[in-house]
Amino acid sequence: MFFIDVIDCYKCVGKANNSSCSDPFVREEKDINEVKVIPCNRGACLKRLLKSNGTPMIMRTCTNELDFKLPLVNNVCQKESDGFGYLCMCGRDLCNRAVTDLQHLHLYYSELSFHFLY
Repeated sequence: MFFIDVIDCYKCVGKANNSSCSDPFVREEKDINEVKVIPCNRGACLKRLLKSNGTPMIMRTCTNELDFKLPLVNNVCQKESDGFGYLCMCGRDLCNRAVTDLQHLHLYYSELSFHFLY
């Protein structure tokens, strides 16, 4: 069962096209200060593509780090309500790393808005 144990998640935020957090995602020694591995207690790892002040950004973190209002569902992606970007969540160690790890996730298209304190 997912979301009952402590898992590890990547935590970073950066420009979607040119940062240590962007895809293709490879955490290297030089990125250790920008890309952290954090414990996620009874939560899910997230990967989110969003726009911030018009700039496409990637965020990777744990649901416990945010004011997360959606139910935790393993291996699911949701399209952002503005039509740009997505949010994916998963329940395995470091599963929020790369697009290839999230390609098996089912994408739900909905008009849900996401509420975060970010």
